[in-house]
Amino acid sequence: MLQGRGPPGTHDIPLLKSVLSSVTKINDSTTSSVHLPSFDKSQHSGFGDRSPNPVPLNGPIDIFILEGWSLGFEPLQSDTLQQLHAQGRTAKKHPFSTIDQINQNLITFAGEINHRFDTHISIFPKSYDYVYKWRLQQEHHMKSGNGGMGMTDEEVEKFVDRYMPAYELYKETDGRCGGLRLVFGEEREVLSVEELSRR
Repeated sequence: MLQGRGPPGTHDIPLLKSVLSSVTKINDSTTSSVHLPSFDKSQHSGFGDRSPNPVPLNGPIDIFILEGWSLGFEPLQSDTLQQLHAQGRTAKKHPFSTIDQINQNLITFAGEINHRFDTHISIFPKSYDYVYKWRLQQEHHMKSGNGGMGMTDEEVEKFVDRYMPAYELYKETDGRCGGLRLVFGEEREVLSVEELSRR
């Protein structure tokens, strides 16, 4: 689960903290700017890497939105983690020691990052099977515009497999940050909106 981007333990936390700190100060001067790291999913045959070309963000700004994986997730107590691991369709395919390591990594990530945001919006598919379809569509779209650089369909499925245990384990923890939970249907239509109170 830690051999590619996404799960807790694969984030550059010092870089993220530095960028977020700079963004919070961007309105201190009318000439302030921040260079935002960007990611190129086409690199390394579709497994991706950080792009050498950061994206300039010039102030002043009113709203800053960060989209990212694991944002808003909160770690679980060991007994709850063990129970969900045993019940999970994909989580139980991994040794509990691996799941526990992800949870330990999430303690650090959530503690360092989640409190830095005023609100959190989570996308909640009605079925997690949709994630495979959506990610495959995204890969096909990217490859259609870059000459075919990216993962094969089989590689996309294995890539998404790595994310599924965390969805199963942490899907109910995002409400602790407050904000909104948007439930999406298969065609990305919003089926419902739930307001979450900060806990």
